[in-house]
Amino acid sequence: MIDLENDVIGQDARTRVVSQLETVMNKVNWEWHEAGIPVLRTRYIQFMNQERAVFLPISFLVAMSVLLFIFRQIKSILIPLIAISTTLIWVAGIMAHFEISINVVSYLTFNLLMIIGASNAIHLLMKYHEGLSLGLNQRDSLERVIQKIGGALFLTSFTTAVGFCSLGFTNIKVTQQFGLLVGFGVILMFILTIIIMPIILNYIRPPDNEHIDRLIRGGQFLAADRLNTWNQKHPRSIITISGILFIVALFGLFKIDYNASVLEDLKPGNPLYDDLQYVEQKMGGTLPLEVIIDTKSENGSLQPQFLSKILNYKEMILKTPEINTAVTPGDYLMLANEEWGDGIRQLPNSLNDALSFTVDFDRVQALLNEDYSKTRISCRISDLPFDRGMQIREDILLAGHKLFGENIDINVTGSTLLALSTGRHLVKNLTTSFFIAFIIIFLSIVFLFRSFRLSLLAILPNIIPLMIAGGLMGYLGIKLRPSTAMTFSIALGIAVDNTIHFLARFRQEYKLSGDYEKAVSETLVTTGKAIISTGVILSLGFFVLYFSEFVPNHEFGLLATIIIIAAVCGSLILLPVLILQIKPTLRFKTGITNILID
Repeated sequence: MIDLENDVIGQDARTRVVSQLETVMNKVNWEWHEAGIPVLRTRYIQFMNQERAVFLPISFLVAMSVLLFIFRQIKSILIPLIAISTTLIWVAGIMAHFEISINVVSYLTFNLLMIIGASNAIHLLMKYHEGLSLGLNQRDSLERVIQKIGGALFLTSFTTAVGFCSLGFTNIKVTQQFGLLVGFGVILMFILTIIIMPIILNYIRPPDNEHIDRLIRGGQFLAADRLNTWNQKHPRSIITISGILFIVALFGLFKIDYNASVLEDLKPGNPLYDDLQYVEQKMGGTLPLEVIIDTKSENGSLQPQFLSKILNYKEMILKTPEINTAVTPGDYLMLANEEWGDGIRQLPNSLNDALSFTVDFDRVQALLNEDYSKTRISCRISDLPFDRGMQIREDILLAGHKLFGENIDINVTGSTLLALSTGRHLVKNLTTSFFIAFIIIFLSIVFLFRSFRLSLLAILPNIIPLMIAGGLMGYLGIKLRPSTAMTFSIALGIAVDNTIHFLARFRQEYKLSGDYEKAVSETLVTTGKAIISTGVILSLGFFVLYFSEFVPNHEFGLLATIIIIAAVCGSLILLPVLILQIKPTLRFKTGITNILID
């Protein structure tokens, strides 16, 4: 058992101590197992840095590989890379300026911005090649890109930023910083992409006709054409299947378990997880639980009668199965009495004896306040879920009030209960932030498309993917913890991008033809290709996190991937069918909305 000094605060200080302990352990050929909150915090950050070093390059390779597969040109990789890298450098500089550290949440910043930036680049490059295929020259094609897709890219960046910035409504600093930072990074990515990429494309040789024909009219994206045909032939089947998925997902939502524990962030097989489990099984709990008793009188904690009651209270607490050890000032005072007093291991007989033993006894001092009016029972508890932790807290308080009466104040605290309460509180805040993001995004779509019915159609294909992910959480036993709750706000902002791109192009096509069926078909075989491409790059970028050793990141990657894939299907299958069935009225007016959409 090692106690750290009070000045060992922060990751750097803890890392130095842990490194020194590792040096000692490496010199002795024993079987060593680490446990305790300082070790847990230190190893968390170390594992996080290791994963960042692995997943950031993988995300980069995934993004570049998809771009190369789609465009088959090195310059189509290098140009987006310049815009993305510039944004990441800016974001890194902002983090340094505002002293935002890399933590268990913010280390995902660069991965997310990279795949979001790559998806923006795909839409821009697709529109650029489409203009060239229509016979436009290089400059006119780039102007068409800004006019036709600049507004849609702004809208999608705005909704994505809203999803991230909604995390700013939480009361947890690291989550607030992460949400606001990535939200700002998304808008910055849009600005730099829409400026840098057209400028570079204007000064390099345009792609040859062979590349343009392959990309626009080739067989690489037959899926978009087949979806168009399938949608026209099976509209009722699509609506029926969507309804069944909605109902099944709804039942799954009621099965979601939000009773998470502290150590569930680690997977079995992780060295830290295995060490903590070993120590719990062999030596009892490793997580701290503190019971503070306030006598409201100076030296009240050292009165012999009170010390005796504290020992009785300790025995009552130890009847809790999850609590394995508990230490009171009386335990140390009995040792002191045996060593320095009458030679018997028992409590001091008087207040003066207790005071004399306490003055230079650091372990006793650590369990008392300055005037000895408050005492602390320091316990070690096993890993447990929130509900059980709150039940134990209530049981301890009830037993204490029965023993001491109502005149004594008792507080049950410690980093274990704090972590459990913070997690539950954060889930509630993230749920609120999701609804705020949903309302903002919906109102934005209503304002920009000027059609309430069309906006309702736009939201529905994005609600079902979220419900599918939530239903799978219930059926698969994935608990609603801060990381999984955060997924829904983030994924909503990203998933709705596909719908906005689809509706923006549909509105343009309908304005030209005045025919719903023709406009939907043209949208599917043009913008549908870009939506499929961005869906691939986003889902693969998130799926990388599936292999994380941290359960929150693993679940975040899995759920985000499911939502993105389901959202692509919703935008390209369900949304076209709903438009053709309902035929919402479209309004075309001059002004800011006309500029943004058209």
